[in-house]
Amino acid sequence: MDVLSEVLAASGITASSGLRIVAGGDWGMTRPEWTDAALYGVVSGEGVLLTREDGLRPFAAGDVLLLTSGIAHVIASSPSAEAAICDGRAVAEAQHSGDFMRLGTGDATVQLVAASYSRDMIAPLPWLQQLPDVIHIRAEATDARTVTTMHLLDLELTEPGAGSRIIIDRLVDVLLACALRSWANGDTECESSLWRALRDPAVVSAVAAIHRDPSHAWTAATLAKEAAVSRTTLNRRFEAATGDGPATYLTRWRMHLAARRLRDSDDTVEHIAAESGYTSVAAFSRAFRRELDTPPAQFRRDSRIT
Repeated sequence: MDVLSEVLAASGITASSGLRIVAGGDWGMTRPEWTDAALYGVVSGEGVLLTREDGLRPFAAGDVLLLTSGIAHVIASSPSAEAAICDGRAVAEAQHSGDFMRLGTGDATVQLVAASYSRDMIAPLPWLQQLPDVIHIRAEATDARTVTTMHLLDLELTEPGAGSRIIIDRLVDVLLACALRSWANGDTECESSLWRALRDPAVVSAVAAIHRDPSHAWTAATLAKEAAVSRTTLNRRFEAATGDGPATYLTRWRMHLAARRLRDSDDTVEHIAAESGYTSVAAFSRAFRRELDTPPAQFRRDSRIT
């Protein structure tokens, strides 16, 4: 099983928009904090990204910038450039017409593809909670797939045609997956998070087994067999990669899936408990409350309030 694909699918992340930005001279744009994550692919030129939480990050052609939590930020030609608040109407018009959004008044020297992602905020996965606010993948760390996808997205935004909306959404999804894979494989920022698990074949095998059949009565011994290592080795490597043991991860994954079913289905708590691998509703409810700080029935009521 492809763990990254499973995590992205279960997280409810979907592309919500794509946009081409062309800039030149002294330019800047401020985007206030909002719920969607943002991604910028730098097709050409250079500039800076500024956030209160992360400070200043210069970027150049081939870089990818991912703002995972929707924090307020500025993209600009320099730290001193005047940055206007992002014009939502101009963004919508550019997306509708297939035109670019222009920043600055000088000759165009910078070209970006921008995208945003909506996220399902009900019971967010620890995978997402452990991402840093800003992920910066520099050109030398990106692979050919990332670069190709960035240029394909730029082309489709430049020359939209029949089916462009779905093509753009799919390319934005691919660009996000490529960016996260490049970061997880090569950036030291993920050393103490679940993302480090993607670097360890034994841990990946155990996580994949849990994802494949979360209701199974997994034990450290059976997961170790899936990973083809000893139980002691799996526990040590799992904790080194994720900070927790396999049993903790199993419970969290089960509770995440259960939370979605409580919100999105009319299945009884008893049925969801059984499908989550629990023979006792009381045991399921205790585990759910420990993980999400609320009983299952209350969670269902609260999550359906519109």
